[in-house]
Parts: sequence; C-alpha cells; structure tokens
Amino acid sequence: MRNYILAGLILLTASFARAQSDSKVDVFGGYSYFNQDTNGATDRLNLNGWTASATYNFHKYLGATAEFSGEYGSPTIASVSTTDHQHTFLFGPTVNFLRTDKLTLFGHALFGVADSSLSVAGVSSTDNGFAMALGGGADYNLNKRFGVRLAQVDWMRTSVFGTDQNNFRYSGGVVVHF
Repeated sequence: MRNYILAGLILLTASFARAQSDSKVDVFGGYSYFNQDTNGATDRLNLNGWTASATYNFHKYLGATAEFSGEYGSPTIASVSTTDHQHTFLFGPTVNFLRTDKLTLFGHALFGVADSSLSVAGVSSTDNGFAMALGGGADYNLNKRFGVRLAQVDWMRTSVFGTDQNNFRYSGGVVVHF
C-alpha cells in the first residue's frame, strides 16, 4: 500500500513539473483603456489605445519587463474640442505568483517616462515626466506558444504639466511565448 501512495506522489509531482511554463520571453500586445485624472480641472477622461510589452523570465517566478503604451482621446470639455495623447515607456520587475501550462498570474512594478500632449481649441502643449505602473494580471495560455491576457490592471501615476495624476489602466490582448 505504501508503494502505491509513493508512486502516486511521484506521478503527481512529475505532472506539476511538466505543467510549468518554460518560456524565456513573453511578448504581449493588445487594447488599452486609460481613465485619466485631470486633478479636478474637469471630469476624468476616458482614453483608448494600445499596450505592448516584452518580459524576459529569469526563472519561473521572476522576470524583467519593458512596456510601451499609447492612449488617445478627443473629449469635449465645456463645449470645447480637445485632443489628448498619452504615451508611456516603462521598465521594471515582474513576479509570477502562479505559472502553469494554462494560467499565469503576475504582478509588476514598472517605472519610466510619460509623454503627454493636450490640444485645446487649437492650442497644443506637450510635456514629459515621471510615470509608474503598479499592478498585475492574468494570462490564459491556449498552447505552448500563444495565450490571451484576460486582464492587466494598473494604477498609473504620471507627473506631467506640473501635476501628479492618479490614473487607472486596463489592458487585454494576445501573448506569444518564446
């Protein structure tokens, strides 16, 4: 009886080892929704755009991520047409809390630069400043090479135009494993 239990534990352990994702690089690209803080100048602004990232996995639980995004909108504020663009260039560590052949749960702390431009009634202004994104997400792996990022949710702090903004970002799309 003891041999059967031992054999069962060995098979169970082997199945967990086989289930671990072994990709060294994960590349993500997809849609981004950005809810921008205006520091009370008007209601929060809703922008849409894209996010792309590449994560190099040092081992199963720790990686380094480079992420780039762009969000765009043309809200009307007090009957005035505006154009709002936000680009971020962020880098930092990623921790994989769970990494199996079907599911990856991760968290990250990314730091870098925000490039923001705003045009109001034909008058444009551009500024660069500090940006950071603290958050994480969940990837569902379709097979060894492709997955779907179900959700990536970030609190993003940007410092542009002389103020600090507390923003929210959601991203989802396709993940390719190398």
